Amino acid sequence: SVPRRRGVTGGAALLVLTLTTWGLQSAVVRAQTTPVPVGGPPITAVGGTPATGVPDTSPVTIAPVQAGPSTSPPPTAAPTSSPYAGDLVGTTTVPAAPNVMAPAATSVPVGGSTTTLAPAASTPDQLRRQVLAALASGGAGRSAVIVIDGSTMIDLNGTDLRPPASTQKVYTAGTALVQLGPDHRFITSVRAGAVIVGSVIPGDLILVAGGDPSLTASGLTRLAADVAATGVRSVTGRLLVDDTHFDRALSNEGWKRSFLPGEVGPLSAFLVDGNHRSDRATLADPAMANLALFRAALVKAGVTVAGGMDRGTIGAGGPVLATRRSAPLSDLIDHMVKKSDNTYAEVVLKEMGVASGAPTAAGGVAAITRQFDRFGVSRPVMADGSGLSSINRTTAEQQVAWMTKMDASAWGSGLRRSLPIACVDGTLRSRMCGTAASGKVTAKTGYIDNVATLTGYTQTVRGRRVVFSILFSGVPSSAKARAAIDRAMAAVTAYTG
Repeated sequence: SVPRRRGVTGGAALLVLTLTTWGLQSAVVRAQTTPVPVGGPPITAVGGTPATGVPDTSPVTIAPVQAGPSTSPPPTAAPTSSPYAGDLVGTTTVPAAPNVMAPAATSVPVGGSTTTLAPAASTPDQLRRQVLAALASGGAGRSAVIVIDGSTMIDLNGTDLRPPASTQKVYTAGTALVQLGPDHRFITSVRAGAVIVGSVIPGDLILVAGGDPSLTASGLTRLAADVAATGVRSVTGRLLVDDTHFDRALSNEGWKRSFLPGEVGPLSAFLVDGNHRSDRATLADPAMANLALFRAALVKAGVTVAGGMDRGTIGAGGPVLATRRSAPLSDLIDHMVKKSDNTYAEVVLKEMGVASGAPTAAGGVAAITRQFDRFGVSRPVMADGSGLSSINRTTAEQQVAWMTKMDASAWGSGLRRSLPIACVDGTLRSRMCGTAASGKVTAKTGYIDNVATLTGYTQTVRGRRVVFSILFSGVPSSAKARAAIDRAMAAVTAYTG
């Protein structure tokens, strides 16, 4: 088990923000302190009357949400081909949203179901009524902040703390782009432990793991072939792995044991195919299990190792025999966010910790909270980078403020590019099809047990810019909540005002 981290309790200052213009600084109009749960008592929603003047339901009690397994099948050995947990990309038939306006309505598919939408709203009041009616169909535990052209159109329980699920990844991705840079790469290398004599290494052969989340079994095969291409045929010593790039914690606080290895691979600085393998060796010590794969690849390439396998460090060492560089971070972020890849998110989180001298999940979380401070946005409660932890809590206002600050930054285009597009790709590829939102909503999805979330950007019919966050938690049906979110976003994008 992973020791519990200290210092995650206390309170978080939550800000209600009215954004003055698209991408500019926000003005604080009220502040509030809300207790932060850390795997303890249930959260009681703040409730009350939103800024729009349309009351929400009475306050509800939300139990701490324990992240649960996705209904999607476990990923295969190649994680780039399938979406991961934290999000559900299938479709479910759900009851239609209430028709909130008198004129004739049309029937269109929303999130895989057929629902009735009212004619497009043309005034702010009509839009508020449509959006709030749509969200009401998803369950009582809901928050939403929707900003159009810098003005807060809807603030529904915007300061309530709720689990972000995989929308947590916008915090991880955004901070990584800012602090590591889009060109950052993960490097895996193989070094001789001594000066080569002819075709023999009179010592150890060392694989230096750099945390590359995209390294595959075929990548190991190429590394072994590159070693053989130097002329080396035998190693008199051992085969070692240096996995000190990260700590050796296999999981994060607040995760279910069942998450490994399907939802997220056991964590390590040495990953192969995301460590999504269920054999006992991989689950117990993925670095050593992957080293065994590398040894087999060396044998096939014609390189024999006389000694056993162990951990070790480079020391003085000999020459570098092979190197594998990952794609740039910007490409890895695209995959991480589009596919909601939990393993990528956790590796990127630890890499931010490496950059600040603490190669751990806690080090990465500290890097993200520092970025919140630089943006002038109140801090969320974080325990991981993917959103699987039951400890994570954020507010709709924090998410909108973060997305606005990111969009105004030099790295905003990189985050935008990574977001799934409604009815086009990623975890939104089967949602909002046949509505005004199709092809226009670019947003990060989130899904764990009894939780459904969405945060991102869109625009109205007239091209007005929209930043939004919608968080459902403690609801009886995540599928129903997702459908409600889709209805709300269809109403926003169809807005003619």
